[in-house]
Amino acid sequence: MIWVLSLNPCIDKTVALERFEMDSANRVKVIREDAGGKGMNVARMLKNLGAKVRLHGFTFAGTPAVLEKALADSRVPAALIPCPGALRVNLKIQDASRNCTIEINEESAPVTPFKLQEMENQVLSSLQKGDYLVLTGSLPKGAPAAYYRTLCEKAHEKGCFVAADCDGEALREVLKAAPDLIKPNEQELRKLLNRDISSVQEALPHLRKLLQDTGVSMICHSRGKEGALMVTRDEAVFCPTIDVPVRGVYGAGDAMLAAVCHALADGQSASDALCLGVSASCATIMLPGTSMAEGESVRKLLARCTPIRY
Repeated sequence: MIWVLSLNPCIDKTVALERFEMDSANRVKVIREDAGGKGMNVARMLKNLGAKVRLHGFTFAGTPAVLEKALADSRVPAALIPCPGALRVNLKIQDASRNCTIEINEESAPVTPFKLQEMENQVLSSLQKGDYLVLTGSLPKGAPAAYYRTLCEKAHEKGCFVAADCDGEALREVLKAAPDLIKPNEQELRKLLNRDISSVQEALPHLRKLLQDTGVSMICHSRGKEGALMVTRDEAVFCPTIDVPVRGVYGAGDAMLAAVCHALADGQSASDALCLGVSASCATIMLPGTSMAEGESVRKLLARCTPIRY
């Protein structure tokens, strides 16, 4: 079983414009809303790939049944803990003329220590030896930076595989518990190392040192348009992106994380997991908003992956 944690869900609102003009009225070409957040996206992709998945998450009284409906539509089983407040809205403004996106993210509603403890108890009571736990996304307001670290330590005590995809202090803290897999993107790695990484070749020694210093077993480093790099103690493999038409870029990293975890849980090698992750990412950017690609679309692209070993 793969358990996914969704502590800070949101509504992704995507607005597409021909050209964004400052101090001017802008006419919208397309607008769409998706209930999501990183945990929701990961769980949906896992379900699309045929994984046995269940989601733990917070839901909010101020936006009733939004997450429940999204999960039901995606056929993802979930155990949700209700909290006061409303879902935050992440606004994404897509400028077609510049081929860029402006992202404006709201702060989450605060979550009380009681609710955080309730979530910890719920997650840990669900885990069985050999399960996967995916800790992904930002922490809600009120959660300590070490929240993921605590869950990782206790999940390891139960004999579970832990994947972590977070940023900033939450990432620095969870690294102290040596998760089995982390998936930093370029921005997250830059903040972690406090330096720019301009290429795969430059990233390699830093990722290998990170493995050695932290005890993490594998790092899947996503590099946007370039592709992704998987580094373990025994190997390093880079998989370039697949040339596909792009309709939306958000959710691509979540699709990658889901596919990598699915492949590893299925007993596949780190290299094969990376290829499935890149295929899932590329299949997802072919869709608008933060839609997750179907499993068939992902597997069709898999044959076009060309991994490079270092």
